[in-house]
Amino acid sequence: MYKAKNIAKKIVTCSLVFALTATSMPIGLKASAATAPVLNKTAKTLYINSNEIGSSYDFNIKNKVSKSTYKWTTSNKSIATVDAEGLAKAGSETGKVTISCKITLPTKKTKTLKAIVTVKENADRVEITNPIETELGIGANVYDFDSAMTTASGAKATDYRMWEISSEGNTAGATVISSDGRVTTAHAGEFKIRVRAFQNNEKLAANKTVNSDWLTVKVVASAKSVSQTDSSKVVVTFDDDMKDKLQTSDFTITSKDGSRVMSITGLTYSEDGKAVTLEATSMFANNGEYILTYKGNQFNFSTLVKEEVSSYVPTSPSPNPPPTEQESGIRESLTALEVTKLMGNGINLGNTMEAYGKMYLGITAEVSAYETLWGMPVTTQEMISAMKAAGFDTLRIPVAWTNVMDYENGNYTIREDYLNRVEEIIKYAFNEDMYVIVNDHWDGGWWGMFGSATQSTRDAAMELYTSMWTQIANRYKEYSDYLIFESGNEELGSRLNDTDAPLTADSGTLSVDECYEMANQINQKFVEIIRSTGGNNAKRFLLIAGYNTDITRTCDDRFVMPTDTASNKLLISVHYYNPDGYTFNSSLSSWGTKSDFETQNMYMNNMTKFT
Repeated sequence: MYKAKNIAKKIVTCSLVFALTATSMPIGLKASAATAPVLNKTAKTLYINSNEIGSSYDFNIKNKVSKSTYKWTTSNKSIATVDAEGLAKAGSETGKVTISCKITLPTKKTKTLKAIVTVKENADRVEITNPIETELGIGANVYDFDSAMTTASGAKATDYRMWEISSEGNTAGATVISSDGRVTTAHAGEFKIRVRAFQNNEKLAANKTVNSDWLTVKVVASAKSVSQTDSSKVVVTFDDDMKDKLQTSDFTITSKDGSRVMSITGLTYSEDGKAVTLEATSMFANNGEYILTYKGNQFNFSTLVKEEVSSYVPTSPSPNPPPTEQESGIRESLTALEVTKLMGNGINLGNTMEAYGKMYLGITAEVSAYETLWGMPVTTQEMISAMKAAGFDTLRIPVAWTNVMDYENGNYTIREDYLNRVEEIIKYAFNEDMYVIVNDHWDGGWWGMFGSATQSTRDAAMELYTSMWTQIANRYKEYSDYLIFESGNEELGSRLNDTDAPLTADSGTLSVDECYEMANQINQKFVEIIRSTGGNNAKRFLLIAGYNTDITRTCDDRFVMPTDTASNKLLISVHYYNPDGYTFNSSLSSWGTKSDFETQNMYMNNMTKFT
C-alpha cells in the first residue's frame, strides 16, 4: 500500500514538473504561419517631394514576440532611410531599396523580414508641349494635346496626368478626354485647358498636384461645301451658325482659268445659320468651272445655267486647267507669276531617273537598270495617275543625263533610248493634264569641273553643259509650255567646288564671290541655249536654279537673274527645309505652329524681291 502511494506521488510530481516546463517554454521561430512575425507591408512606393505627402511610411511588425529585439536597415540610404522604429523615408535619389528588419528572439535565434521600397520623384512642373498657335475647328477629336513633366533633380517623373477644361468661359462647348488630352468642340468660341500632374490616380485631392498654365484656345467655324442653286447664286454650308458673322468680302469667286472674277452683291442665311447663299452680280457660265475661296480654303464647283441645276460637293483644289493643246501649245500672254499659280501642288519623282550608277553599270546598260538602281520600281502610267488623283498637278522629273554619256573622254552625246524613256514619263504626266519639270540633277557631281584649278577642265564643263541642254531642248522643243526646263538642282553655288566625280580632283578653287559669278554665268548660258533652239523653246517657261537653291543666299545681291529675249517667262527655284527636324529627320512629328508659319512667311516675303 505504501509502495503504491509512493509511485503515484512520483507520477504526480513528474506530471507537474512537465506541465510547468511546457508552459514556460518560449515561442520560437517555428511558430505557425498564423502567429509568426510579419511586416505590415512587403512593398511600398515613396515620393521625393517638398510637402511630405507620400514621402514616408511606418513599417511595423505584426505578431511580435516578447523580449525580442529588432534592428532596421536599408540597402541604400541615398534612396531611402529607416529609423530604429521602422519609419522609412524617401532619400535624395530615385530607385529601389530593400528595407530589412532583423529579429533576435529570446532563444537567440534570428529571422529577417524584408520589404521593397520604390522611390519616385514628383513632378515640380508640367506643361502643354503642343499648344494651339492658330485656331481649332469644330468636331470630335479635333486636337490631341500632349504634355511633359519635369522634376527638380532631372529624374523621370512618374506622376499621373489629368486634362481638364475650365467651366468658365467655355463658349465652344469643348470637352476633353481627361486621360489623354483629346478635345472635342461643339461651337465656334473659345475655351481654356490645362493639364495636372499628381501622385495617385485615385486620391487627387490628397496628393501633391502640379498644374500647367491655362491655355486659351479659339474655335472657329469652317466652310464644308459649295453648290450652285441658281444662275447667279451659290450656297456655302458651314459647321456652325454664321448669322451676322460674315461679309461679302470674306468670299471670292473666280473662274477656274482665272479669266473671270465674280462680284458678290449680297448674302442671306438659312434658319439655322449654317447655310449661306451668295448672290453674284452676273450669271455663271453654262458648264462653267469655278473656285470659291473662303479664309484661304478653296472649293471647286461646276455650274449649269441653261439646264437643270444640281448640287456639287467640293473637291481638293486643283487650279490646273486642262490643256487644250498639251502637245504643242504656247500661251504667249501667260506670265511666270500666273503659271506658278496654275501649277498647283507639285511632286518630285525622286530616286528614279536621277539615280546615278555609271560607276557600276557603265554607260551601255539598259535604261531600267539606272532607273531602278536606288531601289525604286520602273515608273508606270498608273503611278503618275495615282499622283494626280492624290491632288498633284505638277511632276518634277530629276535626271542624271551623264549616266549614259562618256563625258570624261569628251563625248557628250546622250543615248537616244535614255531621251526616249524621259519622254515616256513626260507623256504619262501629260496624259493626266499635269505640268512637267525636267532638269539635270546632281548627276554624279560632274558640276565640280567648274571649280577646277585647270582652265581646260572648266572649259570642258561649259561644253558639256551646252551640249547636254542643246540635245534636251531640241529633243522636246515641240512640246507645249506645260513642259518646263530647270537649269539645275542645288549645284549652282558651293557645289561647283565639289570633288566627287572624275575630272574634279583639283576642284575647290572658287571663292564665294566666284561661285556666285559662275552660277550667274551658267544660268545665263542655260537661257541662251534653250532660246537658240527655236520652236516652242523660244517662249517656254524656264526655271532658274537659285544659289544653292537656298532662299537667303539666292536673295543676296550677288545672285542675278539672267536676261531673256522672251518676256516674263523665267521662274526661280529655291528649296525650303525649315525646320530640318521635320523635313530631314523624325525629331519633329508635326508642323504648323504659329512660329512655323511666321518663319515660312518671313522667307517667302524675302522672295518678293523677284516678283
